[in-house]
Amino acid sequence: MKSLNLNRIDVFLAIYKQGSMRAAAKYLQIKPPAISQQLTALEQDLGVKLFIRTTRSLRLTEHGKLFLQQVKPALEQVQTAVESTRQLTTTTTGKLKITLPYRAYQIVIEPKLLDFYEQNPGVRLELSFNESFVDIVNEDFHAGIRLGEHVSQDMVATQLMPATREVYVASPDYCQRMGIPETPEDLFEHQCIVYRQIESNQIMPWRFYGKDGIYELKPPGYLVFDNMRAITDAAKIGMGIGFSLSGGVDNELANGELVSVLPNFAIHRPGFYLYYPHSNRQYNVLKLFRDFFKYQ
Repeated sequence: MKSLNLNRIDVFLAIYKQGSMRAAAKYLQIKPPAISQQLTALEQDLGVKLFIRTTRSLRLTEHGKLFLQQVKPALEQVQTAVESTRQLTTTTTGKLKITLPYRAYQIVIEPKLLDFYEQNPGVRLELSFNESFVDIVNEDFHAGIRLGEHVSQDMVATQLMPATREVYVASPDYCQRMGIPETPEDLFEHQCIVYRQIESNQIMPWRFYGKDGIYELKPPGYLVFDNMRAITDAAKIGMGIGFSLSGGVDNELANGELVSVLPNFAIHRPGFYLYYPHSNRQYNVLKLFRDFFKYQ
């Protein structure tokens, strides 16, 4: 079946609503001969006459009345859909679905969340905590937040925080019982709380600064989690030495629940970034979030 040109249908409706081809031309801001040509082409596509035209009047034929009855609601729905889509570039209301690890929420989002909602009350945030690397397109997320080193180059990325430092921590009680390691290699004599990566199912190695640069080692996994927050929670109750980004345990270090070990060997990480596909760049609710939380 031959498809109809939607522009010609738009011309047909304009003629009907405006009452003449000259008025329709003015309404659509095109020349009158083009109106006549579009209508003639539409009638040829349909194989029927839609209007009875005289020098003084223009009215629908029976075929025209039937066509109007059928096509008008459908075209109005299309026009509504077009307008709604355009409004996404300017709207300040709507849902924003983001995947992120808990530490990103704790360090970047939570401290400013109340202020964000005071300025953007129409935004409905849906935050999904996940340590794994989610396919944000297939999983229907508008955006994700991850450490900069893990953001794919085909994504639009915005920095949310400065570079940060990893910290290795233990409770004062553990340090009193087991001592404090002086070098990373001493960790093999300690109880270490490690992280199992969800994608690879492998234990994440610990990285340290050495005399020849950054190097890795895999301490013995006395206790294994696939959740970063659980690692420091276990360290707080004296289960062993764990690790975190510094912003995730600042309060615990300040109030003495945790102490930092091996601080001179701890590496720096690039910090968290917001990332999303190029196709989401014009979604205004996402732009509001990005501009509010971006690192200044």
